[in-house]
Amino acid sequence: MLTGQELLSFVKANADMDQSEIAREAGYVKTTERGTERLLLTKLHEALLEAKGVKLKTSKKPGKTAQFMTTVHRTGVILVGKTYSEKFGVEPGDELHIVIEDDSIRLVPYTMEAKKVAANAAINVVAAS
Repeated sequence: MLTGQELLSFVKANADMDQSEIAREAGYVKTTERGTERLLLTKLHEALLEAKGVKLKTSKKPGKTAQFMTTVHRTGVILVGKTYSEKFGVEPGDELHIVIEDDSIRLVPYTMEAKKVAANAAINVVAAS
């Protein structure tokens, strides 16, 4: 991978290339286990900034951060990622209560205590009628 002044000179000399071509030619590319090419554009951008004297502060935590966004799948399924499951202690097999309120959807872990409360409420409704 080109860095520093060498990277700046390369980019200036090849200003007619798009960023994908520049990344590829400057060595900012990785081959995955499946043999596909993956461009390392973020690394390229960081190297360019550093070559210009700008050093960005890096996060102490590795990996991606939660974006609090998801997409509805073409089948209508909504996936909630592992990050959120771990944050709220939800594990495979746990039940979630779906609450609709004010045009929003809220997922609430359905604990044994909540099941008992719901069962007692149902019994009270039946007993009252």
